[in-house]
Amino acid sequence: MQVRSIILSALGAIVVILFVKLVIDSQGSQAVAVDEAELEKALSEYRRGEARASRDLEAPRAKKTIRKPKARTASEAGKTKTAPTREPFVAPPPTDEVAIEDEVDLKSRMDDANRLYDRADYEGAREAAIDLLSSEPNNVRMMRIVVSSSCIMGDEDEATKHFGDLPARDQRQMARRCKRYGIEFDDQDQ
Repeated sequence: MQVRSIILSALGAIVVILFVKLVIDSQGSQAVAVDEAELEKALSEYRRGEARASRDLEAPRAKKTIRKPKARTASEAGKTKTAPTREPFVAPPPTDEVAIEDEVDLKSRMDDANRLYDRADYEGAREAAIDLLSSEPNNVRMMRIVVSSSCIMGDEDEATKHFGDLPARDQRQMARRCKRYGIEFDDQDQ
Protein backbone atom coordinates (compact mmCIF):
# COMPACT_ATOMS: atom_id res chain seq x y z
CA MET A 1 0.00 0.00 0.00
CA GLN A 2 2.89 2.33 0.68
CA VAL A 3 4.40 1.76 -2.73
CA ARG A 4 1.19 2.89 -4.32
CA SER A 5 1.17 6.07 -2.24
CA ILE A 6 4.77 6.84 -3.16
CA ILE A 7 4.08 6.39 -6.89
CA LEU A 8 0.97 8.59 -6.78
CA SER A 9 2.83 11.28 -4.86
CA ALA A 10 5.68 11.24 -7.36
CA LEU A 11 3.29 11.52 -10.31
CA GLY A 12 1.45 14.39 -8.60
CA ALA A 13 4.72 16.23 -8.05
CA ILE A 14 5.70 15.75 -11.72
CA VAL A 15 2.31 17.14 -12.86
CA VAL A 16 2.68 20.18 -10.58
CA ILE A 17 6.23 20.86 -11.84
CA LEU A 18 5.10 20.59 -15.50
CA PHE A 19 2.19 22.96 -14.82
CA VAL A 20 4.46 25.56 -13.22
CA LYS A 21 6.90 25.30 -16.17
CA LEU A 22 4.01 25.79 -18.64
CA VAL A 23 2.82 28.89 -16.82
CA ILE A 24 6.33 30.38 -16.77
CA ASP A 25 6.89 29.65 -20.47
CA SER A 26 3.56 31.20 -21.49
CA GLN A 27 4.41 34.46 -19.69
CA GLY A 28 7.99 34.53 -20.77
CA SER A 29 9.54 37.70 -22.16
CA GLN A 30 11.71 35.97 -24.68
CA ALA A 31 11.85 37.65 -28.06
CA VAL A 32 10.99 35.35 -30.91
CA ALA A 33 13.54 35.34 -33.68
CA VAL A 34 11.93 35.47 -37.13
CA ASP A 35 13.85 35.51 -40.35
CA GLU A 36 13.56 38.88 -42.13
CA ALA A 37 12.69 37.26 -45.51
CA GLU A 38 9.79 35.29 -44.03
CA LEU A 39 8.53 38.35 -42.16
CA GLU A 40 8.58 40.43 -45.36
CA LYS A 41 6.73 37.66 -47.28
CA ALA A 42 3.99 37.45 -44.63
CA LEU A 43 3.55 41.25 -44.56
CA SER A 44 3.23 41.44 -48.37
CA GLU A 45 0.54 38.70 -48.38
CA TYR A 46 -1.37 40.53 -45.68
CA ARG A 47 -1.25 43.84 -47.62
CA ARG A 48 -2.47 42.15 -50.82
CA GLY A 49 -5.41 40.61 -48.95
CA GLU A 50 -6.34 43.97 -47.43
CA ALA A 51 -6.13 45.70 -50.82
CA ARG A 52 -8.33 43.03 -52.41
CA ALA A 53 -10.94 43.34 -49.66
CA SER A 54 -11.10 47.14 -49.94
CA ARG A 55 -11.41 46.89 -53.75
CA ASP A 56 -14.36 44.48 -53.39
CA LEU A 57 -16.11 46.86 -51.03
CA GLU A 58 -15.59 49.92 -53.24
CA ALA A 59 -16.42 48.43 -56.64
CA PRO A 60 -20.05 47.41 -57.16
CA ARG A 61 -20.54 43.87 -58.21
CA ALA A 62 -21.36 43.18 -61.80
CA LYS A 63 -25.06 42.66 -62.37
CA LYS A 64 -26.15 39.36 -63.73
CA THR A 65 -27.81 39.70 -67.06
CA ILE A 66 -31.00 37.84 -67.65
CA ARG A 67 -31.18 36.43 -71.09
CA LYS A 68 -34.53 36.64 -72.74
CA PRO A 69 -35.47 34.11 -75.38
CA LYS A 70 -35.41 35.33 -78.92
CA ALA A 71 -38.72 36.15 -80.54
CA ARG A 72 -40.00 33.32 -82.65
CA THR A 73 -40.65 33.76 -86.27
CA ALA A 74 -44.00 32.88 -87.71
CA SER A 75 -42.68 29.61 -89.16
CA GLU A 76 -41.20 28.56 -85.80
CA ALA A 77 -44.38 29.46 -83.94
CA GLY A 78 -46.39 27.17 -86.19
CA LYS A 79 -44.12 24.21 -85.44
CA THR A 80 -44.54 24.24 -81.67
CA LYS A 81 -47.64 23.39 -79.74
CA THR A 82 -49.20 26.24 -77.87
CA ALA A 83 -51.29 25.91 -74.78
CA PRO A 84 -54.98 26.53 -75.31
CA THR A 85 -55.99 29.97 -74.21
CA ARG A 86 -58.64 30.25 -71.56
CA GLU A 87 -61.45 32.62 -71.96
CA PRO A 88 -61.76 35.13 -69.15
CA PHE A 89 -64.38 34.54 -66.48
CA VAL A 90 -67.58 36.36 -67.16
CA ALA A 91 -69.83 36.84 -64.17
CA PRO A 92 -73.43 35.85 -64.69
CA PRO A 93 -75.77 38.75 -65.17
CA PRO A 94 -77.23 40.09 -61.95
CA THR A 95 -80.52 38.51 -60.99
CA ASP A 96 -83.63 40.46 -60.47
CA GLU A 97 -83.53 42.29 -57.14
CA VAL A 98 -87.12 41.31 -56.46
CA ALA A 99 -86.21 37.62 -56.82
CA ILE A 100 -83.32 38.08 -54.37
CA GLU A 101 -85.57 39.81 -51.86
CA ASP A 102 -88.18 37.06 -52.24
CA GLU A 103 -85.52 34.41 -51.63
CA VAL A 104 -84.24 36.22 -48.54
CA ASP A 105 -87.81 36.68 -47.31
CA LEU A 106 -88.56 32.98 -47.90
CA LYS A 107 -85.43 31.96 -45.99
CA SER A 108 -86.24 34.24 -43.06
CA ARG A 109 -89.84 32.97 -42.93
CA MET A 110 -88.58 29.37 -42.93
CA ASP A 111 -86.14 30.25 -40.13
CA ASP A 112 -89.01 31.83 -38.18
CA ALA A 113 -91.10 28.66 -38.49
CA ASN A 114 -88.11 26.60 -37.38
CA ARG A 115 -87.51 28.95 -34.43
CA LEU A 116 -91.15 28.62 -33.32
CA TYR A 117 -90.85 24.83 -33.47
CA ASP A 118 -87.62 24.92 -31.44
CA ARG A 119 -89.33 27.06 -28.79
CA ALA A 120 -92.14 24.48 -28.51
CA ASP A 121 -94.74 26.81 -30.10
CA TYR A 122 -96.01 23.94 -32.25
CA GLU A 123 -99.26 25.61 -33.27
CA GLY A 124 -97.45 28.79 -34.45
CA ALA A 125 -94.78 26.72 -36.21
CA ARG A 126 -97.40 24.63 -38.02
CA GLU A 127 -99.34 27.71 -39.13
CA ALA A 128 -96.16 29.40 -40.40
CA ALA A 129 -95.14 26.22 -42.24
CA ILE A 130 -98.60 25.76 -43.82
CA ASP A 131 -98.52 29.39 -44.93
CA LEU A 132 -95.14 28.82 -46.61
CA LEU A 133 -96.35 25.56 -48.20
CA SER A 134 -99.07 27.51 -50.02
CA SER A 135 -96.33 29.30 -52.03
CA GLU A 136 -93.71 26.51 -51.90
CA PRO A 137 -95.68 23.21 -51.99
CA ASN A 138 -92.55 21.00 -52.36
CA ASN A 139 -90.62 22.42 -49.40
CA VAL A 140 -89.62 19.31 -47.44
CA ARG A 141 -88.39 21.29 -44.45
CA MET A 142 -91.81 22.92 -43.96
CA MET A 143 -93.65 19.62 -44.51
CA ARG A 144 -91.56 18.06 -41.75
CA ILE A 145 -92.49 20.90 -39.39
CA VAL A 146 -96.19 20.47 -40.21
CA VAL A 147 -96.10 16.69 -39.74
CA SER A 148 -94.05 16.80 -36.56
CA SER A 149 -96.04 19.66 -35.00
CA SER A 150 -99.34 17.95 -35.88
CA CYS A 151 -98.18 14.70 -34.29
CA ILE A 152 -97.11 16.49 -31.12
CA MET A 153 -100.47 18.31 -30.93
CA GLY A 154 -102.36 15.06 -31.69
CA ASP A 155 -103.82 16.22 -35.05
CA GLU A 156 -103.59 12.96 -36.97
CA ASP A 157 -105.54 14.21 -40.03
CA GLU A 158 -103.19 17.13 -40.74
CA ALA A 159 -100.12 14.94 -40.09
CA THR A 160 -101.37 12.24 -42.47
CA LYS A 161 -102.23 14.82 -45.16
CA HIS A 162 -98.62 16.08 -45.38
CA PHE A 163 -96.92 12.79 -44.49
CA GLY A 164 -97.68 11.33 -47.94
CA ASP A 165 -95.87 14.23 -49.69
CA LEU A 166 -92.58 13.59 -47.87
CA PRO A 167 -89.71 11.63 -49.47
CA ALA A 168 -89.24 8.05 -48.21
CA ARG A 169 -86.32 8.85 -45.91
CA ASP A 170 -88.21 11.71 -44.27
CA GLN A 171 -91.31 9.52 -43.97
CA ARG A 172 -89.30 6.95 -41.99
CA GLN A 173 -87.95 9.64 -39.65
CA MET A 174 -91.37 11.28 -39.14
CA ALA A 175 -93.01 7.88 -38.56
CA ARG A 176 -90.55 7.16 -35.73
CA ARG A 177 -91.05 10.62 -34.23
CA CYS A 178 -94.86 10.50 -34.46
CA LYS A 179 -94.97 7.00 -33.01
CA ARG A 180 -93.71 8.52 -29.73
CA TYR A 181 -96.87 10.66 -29.65
CA GLY A 182 -99.26 7.79 -30.46
CA ILE A 183 -99.75 8.44 -34.18
CA GLU A 184 -98.86 5.64 -36.59
CA PHE A 185 -99.10 5.85 -40.35
CA ASP A 186 -100.45 2.89 -42.29
CA ASP A 187 -98.58 3.31 -45.58
CA GLN A 188 -94.99 3.65 -44.26
CA ASP A 189 -91.94 2.57 -46.24
CA GLN A 190 -89.94 0.96 -43.44
